[in-house]
Amino acid sequence: MNLSNNHTKYIRSLGMSKFRQKYENFVAEGDKTCVELLNSDFSIECVVAMPSWLENNGHALKNPTYPVYTANQEQMDQISSLQHPSEVVVVAKQKWGTLSNILALSKPVYFLDGVQDPGNVGTIIRIADWFGFGGVLLGPGTADGYHPKVVQATMGSVAGIPMVKTDRQTLMAQIETHQICLLDMGGDVLSLKTKLPFQVYVLGAEGKGIDAAWKQTNPELACLSIGGSGLKVAESLNVGVAAGIVGHHVFNYNLELSK
Repeated sequence: MNLSNNHTKYIRSLGMSKFRQKYENFVAEGDKTCVELLNSDFSIECVVAMPSWLENNGHALKNPTYPVYTANQEQMDQISSLQHPSEVVVVAKQKWGTLSNILALSKPVYFLDGVQDPGNVGTIIRIADWFGFGGVLLGPGTADGYHPKVVQATMGSVAGIPMVKTDRQTLMAQIETHQICLLDMGGDVLSLKTKLPFQVYVLGAEGKGIDAAWKQTNPELACLSIGGSGLKVAESLNVGVAAGIVGHHVFNYNLELSK
């Protein structure tokens, strides 16, 4: 089935937030992410691919119940958000988890407090997947979890990590204060000896940091920072890098507990 002009316009529109909200769909590009979605329990609306991709990857389309459109290079250029378009695009239904279900897993999760950069959000979702976290909570001011750049940066992990849109007040109503840890420059320095019995790790934007309301409302919240060289010029770490360091510590801490 050939891709029509109307479908081309529709897929391009999903690059905009208002249309993702209207249709509750999103676009994924690239072999890894698209194949992971096709093998997941996400509801697939359609697949658009070049003949060469279909010839080499037909096994990924197992008795499809959705349309599969064939497109040429010009059409792929039109629907892609990438500088170098891939040979395949998947349109899928957005899937959101619930806060209560994710917390019930008793696995660590990240809470992103105003992390606006889509690339950082996607990277943190990928990190959460790598270290076995139970999900990623998207707080106010955080980039849309299904923004094309977020999906791209997850490198397929969007298919395996639940996301929830929530806020500080809703979280605090469902979890004990001692289960939350803030990652902030003013906290105790994280080390190999640090105990990490927390479930929720709150990360803020690099410039602004975590909303002061967390500590103002709950001054007893645990707070950790990532130490560095005394000769450093940098004022802060990239939030994705910080998430990776914390994720590694949490993973190893829980590994030791399980022995």
